[in-house]
Amino acid sequence: MFVTKNKAFSVVNSFLASGSTSEKVKLTTDEYSKDNLDNDFDFVYELFKAYKISQGQMYSLIRLCVIGSKNFPKHTIIDTIKKCINKNLTSYLEILSPMEYTEVGFKKFMDAINYSVILLEKGLYDEVNSFSCLDNLLENLIKIKSEKIDKIKFEKKIEELVLDFKGPNINVQFPMSDENIDKIKCQFLKVVEYQNSIKNISFTVLQEKINKIKVNLDHNNNIIAENEKSNTVLYLVALICKGLDYFYKLEPNQTQIFSVLALMLPLEKSSKGNLAQIKAGEGKSIIITIFALIMACQNYCFDIVTSTTYLAKRDCLKFKPFFALFGVSTCFLEDNSNSLKQFSGQIVYSTSYNLEFAELHDILYFHENEKYQRFHFSNPALRRPYDWVMIDESDNMIIDKCGNSARIAYQSRDELILQILGKLYEIVKSSKSCNKAVLDECLKRFSAHGIANDKMEKYVENAYMACFQLELNKDYCLVKNFEEKASKNSGLYSIVSIDKETGKLSYGTRWSNGLHQFLEYKHGIPMQMDSLTIGALSHPVFFNNYKFISGLTGTIGTEIEREEIAKIYQLHTFDVPSHYSSKRIRLPTKIFNDNSLFNSALIENLNLLMSAGRPALIICRDIKNSKEINLLIKENIASFEKKPIVQFLNDTQLHHEAFVVERAGMPNCITISTNAGGRGVDIPLHQDVKFKGGLQVIILFFPHNERIELQAGARAARFDLPGDYQIFVPPNDDMLEKYIESKSYKIISNLEKNFFEDSENEFTFRNFHVLHEALKVLDKSAITEENLIAFRTEMNIAQSKRRIKQAFLAHFTHNLFMKFKSIFDKLAEKHKNADTLHKWALLFTNLEEKISRIKIEDSVHNKDELASLKEFKTSCEKQIEEAFNSFC
Repeated sequence: MFVTKNKAFSVVNSFLASGSTSEKVKLTTDEYSKDNLDNDFDFVYELFKAYKISQGQMYSLIRLCVIGSKNFPKHTIIDTIKKCINKNLTSYLEILSPMEYTEVGFKKFMDAINYSVILLEKGLYDEVNSFSCLDNLLENLIKIKSEKIDKIKFEKKIEELVLDFKGPNINVQFPMSDENIDKIKCQFLKVVEYQNSIKNISFTVLQEKINKIKVNLDHNNNIIAENEKSNTVLYLVALICKGLDYFYKLEPNQTQIFSVLALMLPLEKSSKGNLAQIKAGEGKSIIITIFALIMACQNYCFDIVTSTTYLAKRDCLKFKPFFALFGVSTCFLEDNSNSLKQFSGQIVYSTSYNLEFAELHDILYFHENEKYQRFHFSNPALRRPYDWVMIDESDNMIIDKCGNSARIAYQSRDELILQILGKLYEIVKSSKSCNKAVLDECLKRFSAHGIANDKMEKYVENAYMACFQLELNKDYCLVKNFEEKASKNSGLYSIVSIDKETGKLSYGTRWSNGLHQFLEYKHGIPMQMDSLTIGALSHPVFFNNYKFISGLTGTIGTEIEREEIAKIYQLHTFDVPSHYSSKRIRLPTKIFNDNSLFNSALIENLNLLMSAGRPALIICRDIKNSKEINLLIKENIASFEKKPIVQFLNDTQLHHEAFVVERAGMPNCITISTNAGGRGVDIPLHQDVKFKGGLQVIILFFPHNERIELQAGARAARFDLPGDYQIFVPPNDDMLEKYIESKSYKIISNLEKNFFEDSENEFTFRNFHVLHEALKVLDKSAITEENLIAFRTEMNIAQSKRRIKQAFLAHFTHNLFMKFKSIFDKLAEKHKNADTLHKWALLFTNLEEKISRIKIEDSVHNKDELASLKEFKTSCEKQIEEAFNSFC
């Protein structure tokens, strides 16, 4: 049973009016103002809606919030209730951090909460009100906190902090300039001075001061002079830090404050903002929260971009009540939603794709008398400006997925093509090739259908790829449809592609040029119509809409990636030192040339970990590999001295991700994951594990770039805890095979120079040294980690050049789309005409495909790549002009 907002509010009121509550609860609630209660309830209600908490659980949650409101932060109580609902009590030893307690004491507390929820679900409210065990246990935990957990605050001397930022050291290879660091040092000392002056400030006065500052700092007004504004912003930083201490009992550390000031550094003319590399576990969410509130107080619209909707929703709900205390509204964007409430907050949490789709919607569908989807939070009649964006985990979005685009799809109406694709697939399958002979046969057989040569060539290539190259659970998955979607047209299953970078399933996307249909045909699934594109927006184009860009990530990468970021996004990058010394250990990489040796080494390593009572996180290259490793462990389970708990985190697991992550830090737990578990996942360690060496991360492939390795390794030894990681390279590893292929090609070329032809037309080898080197390279056991790192660097340089080229062409493609928009608006009477849209979709899709082929085929070794692209742009513009004249 679920309740409405009014009904839930009446439950709260009835509780507050109840005479059966303890004196302690009455005292706490008497001190509540009506406004505070409204704020608390709004936050709790948002959680209620998000997590579908029942009426009884809602009642218990609010009651615990009120009980704990003056003792420790409400969000810890809320987290406790949310996790209690999962009914898995033993794995939540760290929920009330930073409080510590015995396992027995905590279990009693959780059992008491669970018992109260059961009573409430049965409607036994009076029994819960008289259930004093809950209050007593809560008081005991608070007592433990005050008596035993007065942790010494770890602070560095300002000179040490400055030296850490200047580097070079293990975490700072690319520091800010000495001039900027010295400037931040002066600002930091000013913030500390302000912090000392407001030590005893009341929360009410703090709110009043921030609200007054907001009026003076409004960037639309020039009320105060620049030097006074700078000091006011520093005072605001001190007030916000104090607010976090009041609300969350969390005082930002020196490094976090220093990082906020670094992100606010004045920008050079050629720069849009600053991007900081901050190692995992250093509190990026706190830095983002402080920075966002500073910008909101200056009346900027502020967008916070995260990698998943789950993270956007989680962070929004967590910090929503904090921002609300200072009159700043927040919201998050749901997937595939056109709700007019989407942009109701001054601060918006979202994925890049949801923001990009909203922009595409406004470009294509906004006309007079219609409302913007991206509207201004204070005036829905105005469009929300692109003031400021903060990109979290920015390396993933602006480097790895630089070429990805949000797209508005339009379903093709060419039903005859579906009949052709099935027959074409059978031709390619029987010939086991996609050479010119096969292409000629297909062109001849389907000549009556008028398919262009280049289009047919793409169909043949994709048919071969679907038949012989793409692998189930490696490149794509078969996902069972919900009953309402399992119609005659769609079947019971769908083909869903797998994101190679994250390991997650890419729901809602389809491969083009028949590839998706060929896979559907291969697996006996009804083929769906091909999708055309009527509008696309890439990350480089979208993020460059903003006046200012800021970013945080645990891994920016090497100088190659940093130069790329500067060229595409006009961002300055710098490294931030760790506040606490990391205990993470990188164990030596092991390279195997035999599968049996690889398997036995992995099982032996896992056995040792389980015997020591440690957990393991195994990062596999894809879903297929994760299932193979699971089978390997099951086959060898009898050899383990301590039987492990084995679970999946590969986006196809049975349990919810949050449940799997919570359990992953338990003793003797093996979590088998893809890269989905290697980025952004925060695994809490069981108390016992902390004293046994912590979590070990095992990466079962050689990462394609350093950032993937560091992100995966960073799941271990977080928050000053112990842990280590190690790379096991199997004999069939992609990077290993590419290395051998590359080196073999060079050696074969060298060998050809060392042969000569004798009088009897027989080849004789001239140089035995070269032959020896060839055999050595082909011997995988002789390949070292240094070999693979050097080869990886070569590949990354080439990939970076391609991404810069993609960004250049993305702007070109977007200009094409905007040109269509101008024509689309002029054809007002036709703008809903399907023929017009279909004609445009064919034109735009074909031109996009031509551009994408240029991206792939164009050499990355050109001396002047941008010049060659400009030539391509000029020639393409002529074709586009002709196409548009025809279109009109």
